[in-house]
Amino acid sequence: MKHLLAATGCALLLLGCSDDEPGGPGGTSSNSSASAGDGGAGGSGGSTGGAGAASAVGAGGTGVAGAGGQGGSADAYPPGPYGLEVGDVVPNLELQGFVDSTVSQTLVTIRLADFYNPSGDGTYPADSQYGAGAAKPRALLLNLAAVWAPQCRNESAEVLPPRHEQYAPMSGQFLTVLIEGNMPLEAADAMNLATWTTEYPTQHPAAIDPSATIQPTLESYPTNLVIDPRTMAVVGRWMGVMSDPTWAIFENVLAL
Repeated sequence: MKHLLAATGCALLLLGCSDDEPGGPGGTSSNSSASAGDGGAGGSGGSTGGAGAASAVGAGGTGVAGAGGQGGSADAYPPGPYGLEVGDVVPNLELQGFVDSTVSQTLVTIRLADFYNPSGDGTYPADSQYGAGAAKPRALLLNLAAVWAPQCRNESAEVLPPRHEQYAPMSGQFLTVLIEGNMPLEAADAMNLATWTTEYPTQHPAAIDPSATIQPTLESYPTNLVIDPRTMAVVGRWMGVMSDPTWAIFENVLAL
């Protein structure tokens, strides 16, 4: 199984163990960050998730398909290796969702390439669904959630809205992707997304993954990835509700 750096003393957490079965101790690392957080719900197997775990060191895992089309981006999407671990380039996934559910719940195509911002100060073109001339993101949070997971409901109700309000003026962007629906292993659909964004009004883009590309790579919900839009590289990964150490990573990317 994969190991990620976890909470107390930078101990190594064996993923899939329950809250009362912590992983054994491990050494610290100068290029990693870790802190305690609310544990994520167990992944597709439906087991209880362990304590939240952050990582700034890539870990082995199931691969993810490579980049797709460019989605109208003027800049060629960065080359791989593609994946969802720290150090990987996030694949150019093609999703279906809402740009801002408080304005419209019309499904549109959302691609990761939409948020690619190699110069760090790019803007959207005149015909963009994100707003003509609007600033492209300087930091991107990819929030991977499941409808059935109470931790995801808590995060969407209590954590993400005030943080989005804080970071949006600084070109911090969030993208929530509902991976699973009302039951583990059940893929989220458009109805789940409409219900979710009505219950938790979402001003940032929210989507589903019709290709089910992401689901096999996850072991816990929520899983949060901090992405640098200049390179589309994953620079932070947090299993569980976002906590201060990973928000600090997000802020560091914003400040670049």
